[in-house]
Amino acid sequence: MRFFSPDLLHATDLDLLMVKKARSYPGPGSNRKVRLVVADAGRLPYPPSTFRAVFGFGVMHHVVKWREALRELARVLVPGGYYFFEELFPPVYANYLTKRILLHPGEDRFDSQKWKKALDEVGFVLVRSLENSKVGAIGIAKLLPPSNGHQDAR
Repeated sequence: MRFFSPDLLHATDLDLLMVKKARSYPGPGSNRKVRLVVADAGRLPYPPSTFRAVFGFGVMHHVVKWREALRELARVLVPGGYYFFEELFPPVYANYLTKRILLHPGEDRFDSQKWKKALDEVGFVLVRSLENSKVGAIGIAKLLPPSNGHQDAR
């Protein structure tokens, strides 16, 4: 909020209970500059080219159709917009212990190589990234305009 100073920040979650909890939370959730919305990452309720930045911290590894969700992010971002992300790779959440206590999809999971390829296919270029192949990645990706040779996935 301090860095970007948006007129309105949209925060989404698929789980209505989580959105209700966030609404009752003191701080940013009670701020009139924040709109909390129940939404599916694969079908965001926003027109194309709505946002200059999207933040997703620990989201995509929970999404069954994560490639579809990446296409949605590209759709709602303006060309030149930024996707700030933090993602975990399967060694962290698909091991013997965490598979028994945490719920994550089991099919079509991404590692570093799949993640980078999917970002590229949708039209993102990594601006900065820090990763550990056994843990995950944190970074910033910029959505390139469709005219640079990337197929317009939107």
